[in-house]
Parts: sequence; C-alpha cells; structure tokens
Amino acid sequence: MLLVAGTLCSVMASSDLEGSVPQGLRLTSYSEKQVKGCYSYNQTLGICFDVRKSSMKLLKTTGEKIVFYMDLGPNMFYYQVVDQGFIGHGPSLIYVPDNIPKEPQVLREFLAVKQDDEETPQELELLKFHFQEVISELHYVPEILLLELVTVALSDNSTNWEILQRFRVLWSNLLKTSDIQPPAELGAAHGSDDQNSKRKKRCSLAGDPNNDNCLGMCGKGCSCWSFVCGDCCFNRGCYEHDMCCRKRFFSTYCVTPFVYYFGCSRFSGYPKCLGGSFWGK
Repeated sequence: MLLVAGTLCSVMASSDLEGSVPQGLRLTSYSEKQVKGCYSYNQTLGICFDVRKSSMKLLKTTGEKIVFYMDLGPNMFYYQVVDQGFIGHGPSLIYVPDNIPKEPQVLREFLAVKQDDEETPQELELLKFHFQEVISELHYVPEILLLELVTVALSDNSTNWEILQRFRVLWSNLLKTSDIQPPAELGAAHGSDDQNSKRKKRCSLAGDPNNDNCLGMCGKGCSCWSFVCGDCCFNRGCYEHDMCCRKRFFSTYCVTPFVYYFGCSRFSGYPKCLGGSFWGK
C-alpha cells in the first residue's frame, strides 16, 4: 500500500509542475452491451477499461493489461491479474502456468485435463502462492488507485447497467483482497469522501461499533463502499460475502462474487460457500 501511495503522491507532485492537463473520463463506447474508455488523472497517470457482458479488461494507457476477465462457457471463466492467470470452475480456482496459451479453447482443454487429476494439498498451496504474488504485484500498480474515481465518474451518468455493477464488484473486491485503499490526497482532490456523508452518519458501521471489523458493511474492512448499497450500514448481501471470504478465501465465491448474484439483499453464492467441499479451504 505504501509503495502505491508513494508513487501516486510523486506523480501528483510532478503534475503540479507540468501545468494544466486534461482530466476525467473519456468514453468511446457507452451502452448496456459495452462500456469502454479511459480515465486520466494527469499526464502521467491514467487507466483504461473495456467492460462487456462476457469480458472485462483494465489496462494501463500503454495497453498493458492489469486485469482481464473472460467467460469460457457455463460455470467457467479465465481471470488474469497482472501476469498471473487462474481458471474459475464452479467454486474452485485453478492456477494456469505461464506456458499455457491464454486462448479460450486451450484454456478449456487445460481445465479438462486438470479435472481428471486428483486435487491435492500441493495444488492448493500452489494456488495460494501465486495468488499472494498477485497481491504483492498490485502494490506496484498505481493505476488501480484510480478505480474509485472511475466509478464515481461513471455514476454521474446515472446508469446502473448490469455490466457496470459487475465491473464495480470486480475492482472493489480486487482492492479488498489486496488490502489497497486510495490515499486521502486522491479522495480529497475529487471530493469523493464527502458524497455520501449524510448516509454514513445515519447507520454507519464504519466506526466498528460491534468490534467485528465492520462485518456486513460493504467494503474493505471498515472502508465503506457506498456504491454497492447506497449507505455504510449493515446489508445482508455484504454480510454473506464477508462470511464467505472468512471461510473460503481461495474460492470463486470470495474472489469473483460478480460471477454469482451479488446485491444488497443477498449473495447467491453464500449457502454453497459455507457448506461446500472444494478447493479454497
């Protein structure tokens, strides 16, 4: 977190010397089938995205992928974060070695072979190792700190398409699992911290009144993500996802909740997450 925040602060300082630069959201496609564009913070920091029903991409302005999600068929998908790839099949996440081409048919064939293999503790440890590598690598990617600003800018269009909700859940859970939170300087500069202040005061769990790490409030720990439910209160869907992650962190239920129904009132993956037997214990 300190690495990313330090880099962002350096970029902010250098941009002050460069003078006025175009900022904000630029969309090249905006429909219920595709939302594509870029968000520029200054001349040196920006992030691009391409969101569709069957795929989602987060990219640096150079075109380098930060996150890539792709449906592979019923109950399966490919999920890449920085340079680490995983296949989700049912509740299980499976690490994809670097030498496997990231083409849909090749990935399906790789999954078919893995399904014939016996699941072992060694495979789970390999998954954990590479997922922890992802978490470490994200701390060197300052672009992801702009994701909250992207969401705020997209919300200004007053549209709540399903693909945008999936996109919000994708990046928010990414920050949550990576323990990354935008620094105060960024939020203050764009006023994002004050937009929901009235709602936060109404029934906020942000102060952790129950001493349970704000269980049931949507967001990372005690950081409120009001875009999910419009407040910082207890919400059943957020509670169920929190409980799922506490029990089965290395599962698709926790890591990619947007694959299932995830809303304020409920999280459809919750019963199986707590009761199932699969990789990700």
